[in-house]
Amino acid sequence: MSIMNSRLLILGLDGGTFDVLLPWMQKGLLPNLGKIYDEGVSGPLRTILPPITAPAWTSFYTGKNPGKHGIFEFLVKRENSYQEIAVNSTFCKSKTLWDYLAEENKKVAVLNVPMTYPPQKVNGVMICDFLSQAEKRDFTYPPQLLTEVEDRFGPYYLYPRVSDFTVPYSEKNVDALIDDCVKMSEYKFRVAHYLMEKDSYDVVVFHELGTDRMQHWLWNVIDPSHPRHTKELEQKFYGKVLDFYQRVDEQIGKTLQLAGPDCSVFIMSDHGLGPVNRSIDLNTWLLQEGYITLKKSFASRARYLLWKCGVTYQNIYAVCEKLLRLGLKPKTGSPGEFLKQWHKMLNQSPLLSLNDIDWTKTRAYAKTSVIGQIIINLKGREPQGTVTPGEDYNQLVAEMVQKLKQLHDPGEGTHIKGLVYTGQEAYRGPYISKAPDIIYLPQTGCYQSGSLVPFGSNTPFVNFAGQRGAHTMDGIFMARGREIKRGAKVSGASIIDVAPTALHLMGCKVPSDMDGKVLEDIFEEAFLRQRPVEFFEAVKETEEAQSAMSPEEEKTVMERLRNLGYID
Repeated sequence: MSIMNSRLLILGLDGGTFDVLLPWMQKGLLPNLGKIYDEGVSGPLRTILPPITAPAWTSFYTGKNPGKHGIFEFLVKRENSYQEIAVNSTFCKSKTLWDYLAEENKKVAVLNVPMTYPPQKVNGVMICDFLSQAEKRDFTYPPQLLTEVEDRFGPYYLYPRVSDFTVPYSEKNVDALIDDCVKMSEYKFRVAHYLMEKDSYDVVVFHELGTDRMQHWLWNVIDPSHPRHTKELEQKFYGKVLDFYQRVDEQIGKTLQLAGPDCSVFIMSDHGLGPVNRSIDLNTWLLQEGYITLKKSFASRARYLLWKCGVTYQNIYAVCEKLLRLGLKPKTGSPGEFLKQWHKMLNQSPLLSLNDIDWTKTRAYAKTSVIGQIIINLKGREPQGTVTPGEDYNQLVAEMVQKLKQLHDPGEGTHIKGLVYTGQEAYRGPYISKAPDIIYLPQTGCYQSGSLVPFGSNTPFVNFAGQRGAHTMDGIFMARGREIKRGAKVSGASIIDVAPTALHLMGCKVPSDMDGKVLEDIFEEAFLRQRPVEFFEAVKETEEAQSAMSPEEEKTVMERLRNLGYID
């Protein structure tokens, strides 16, 4: 085998899972993905902890665990505060895949990849992700690229134009979600094809968001085992969901044609998805177990009494859902505007929140997140820490880990059998102090351990209101190309392996500080003999300043994360 100049196409299907894709591929319903699966290598792609979009995609493009790149979530605490702010690309403390490719004079097109805003200078082009500031018009590199694209294709379809949160309320909203996913996907593929026809790139990285949105909100449509699946839903929407995936598959086929037969392709996802129907409110559990203490003020006592009597986010959500199902519509008729008004109402209501916590007597609390993450109120790290580092900290963590492993849902009579990880076990690197102290992932039934609002219910276990699908640890990996084996399976692959594997395929040495490994098992032996894996000693990186958002910018990003269901 003679080694030619390699080119690579990386297609990221956000939330992609073989549980959904493989049956359709095997039936010939997704012929382009199916051909890659049959002619290349494939296997599960283990993601990082927590399995959330922001740290997962950052781990993909750095080849490192969050302890080395510094991004653990969409939100990070302000210094000396319990308040959280949204992160962006400047919070990443590591070089990226495209940085290393540029050093080898490889030209790249990085398109729509999460956690790339604000854009960095690349050897090629970059269009940033759905958390960009559209009104600032600064989400492309070079800057003039945006005008060039919009002159041909109209305003850039930067982020969803409907509110996903309203999907469960009416069939009209289901149709709106599907239509929005189709339009957004086709727009972005058209832009990618234009750029690929206009110029030649060594590596193209493209991100598709619609697969994640469809599975989050319509898992009960495609999965007959989901507790909220009905034949009526299946008959009305299964075909439309499949049609979206077939459109994506068709666009993938066009992209492969443009890339040419000599271009290798990786298909990957940042995490998987699976069914969700029950939620574990960890802050309510922590309060119940005595790890959280509330303030004794009149206002906090009043909010607590209302909460005990059932005045909770969960019950308000249920009332809104019933009213909408009965035909009540937002004044504007816009799902997005309804969500904005709904959140405004919640923020102004006298409900129990983290503001009611007495931090001087609290030992632990949970982040408001789609994944269960517990933070110990540690002295010297937290503004009003109460737990002493060392033996006290270790004993508390061990105690809570044991309790979480024994969690039992009395309403369902279920022992949840969750996987529990400590931050020390899950991460390594200079930024481990920013990590959650405990990560909890339920493994039994349709449970999600995160809560999008603090003290959302007055019992730890409730039927989950909102999304029908939740993140899981195993995404997808498929690869095809001249140097790649045919019809083989790969095991033990991790999302942090993709960047070093891409660098090796492109003839680049791998930096020694990457945590990921080159997936040598995917390559033909002749290729590995002629191109053995080589490393170079990475230079210690200097910490660059983070770019803080203005209050208005932060408000916009937080609203966008709410619309997608990532935060309250």
